[in-house]
Amino acid sequence: MFYFYFKNLNTYINRRKVLKAMLTYNRYHWRDGDLLSVDSVETYTSTLLRFWDWGYKNIVEEETYFKIKGFIK
Repeated sequence: MFYFYFKNLNTYINRRKVLKAMLTYNRYHWRDGDLLSVDSVETYTSTLLRFWDWGYKNIVEEETYFKIKGFIK
């Protein structure tokens, strides 16, 4: 029970970090036309049910992750 509480909290925080980083990336690159879509983000449930993964690296595709890596705080 406590595991799911902490996993849910961690998933929420990590997804929020990734989405904020994508927003920041899009703000700086909108003139280039190199915008990131939220379609590349995994669903909340699939991220939550990946029990062994507590990081934010696998929430988006690898190419998208390398673009936003500098914006994640």
